Amino acid sequence: MTINLFESCDIGLKRGSIVLAPHSINWATAYSFECSRIYEVMSAYLPQLKLHHIGSTAIKAIVAKPVIDILGEVDVISSVDQFEQIFKNLGYEYKGEYGIHGRRYLTLYSLNKEIAYVHLHIFENGSKEFTSHLRFRDVLNKNEELRLEYEALKLFLVESKIPRSEYSRAKADLINKILNSSEI
Repeated sequence: MTINLFESCDIGLKRGSIVLAPHSINWATAYSFECSRIYEVMSAYLPQLKLHHIGSTAIKAIVAKPVIDILGEVDVISSVDQFEQIFKNLGYEYKGEYGIHGRRYLTLYSLNKEIAYVHLHIFENGSKEFTSHLRFRDVLNKNEELRLEYEALKLFLVESKIPRSEYSRAKADLINKILNSSEI
């Protein structure tokens, strides 16, 4: 049922690939569905958990990799670790910090692990990374010029056939410009 919902909402990205899709109003539906599913199970274990839609699927009118990015907010990040199996029961692959200190990173894949549907990034409330994710989304939703510049860079990188492993790094300077803008 979950996989069918994601696919009907135009969500799903083959591992290791970079594909950009036009913005879809269905992405908000997929986000809401997955939040409900997470809250239904995790509220008994992590009642302070709050979820936010981030990433390009949360930014109006731009292309995005068709994967829902969810930002999780908790009071103490280490409290998440004791519920690794609960997240696995929800279908998530638990990856720990996965290269970013203070983060817990989880991915929801298809049963054969070839298609990613959700990236769940959990941080402590108020941490620099938590705040940056929300600021990035909010600035781009408010500033059309920066939003279009970011979209143009993404399209250029995909057209250049940049490897997936370099895609995020290639956006770093513009991301810093966005985070340091005077918007909001």
